[in-house]
Amino acid sequence: MGWINQSIQKIRTFPLPLRSGSVSVNAIFHRMNGIENPGVLDAFAHDTRTGSLVLAMYETRTWEGGEEQLFQFQEKLNAYLSFLLDGEFEETFPDLVSLPVCIQLRAVHEPSSEAWDLIRRMREQLEFQKITLDVVQIAEDELPPEGEGCCGGSGGGGCCCSHDDA
Repeated sequence: MGWINQSIQKIRTFPLPLRSGSVSVNAIFHRMNGIENPGVLDAFAHDTRTGSLVLAMYETRTWEGGEEQLFQFQEKLNAYLSFLLDGEFEETFPDLVSLPVCIQLRAVHEPSSEAWDLIRRMREQLEFQKITLDVVQIAEDELPPEGEGCCGGSGGGGCCCSHDDA
């Protein structure tokens, strides 16, 4: 599986507060987040069209960062998996636990051959957890606007509305 066209996979994200410190859900999008910041969950959505939970991470840089960039990607994915599998997700969102999970790498530039090799290996391992890993091509102007949440919520306040259209 290669690139997924952005027009097929538009997701609407919403901020949610978390109690523990393993991963903070980003209530306000900032372009400094992305795979280089593993402590932030860049986007989280319930896609009611597919019935799945989508956790997205963003990469705006070209894939020329070598081992450091691959390590950052792996650390970001590990943080997402820790959130999903170590009980924090289940404790915080018990009504969403039964949903299939898709982690998306939403990238402006196509991953390098080394990154694709890592993605392939990660996908093989994630299959055991019934988690999919998709790579979605986006344009830089399709990134979440800086400083904008779905409903103007801020910081630790979380989202004040419900979203039925992921």
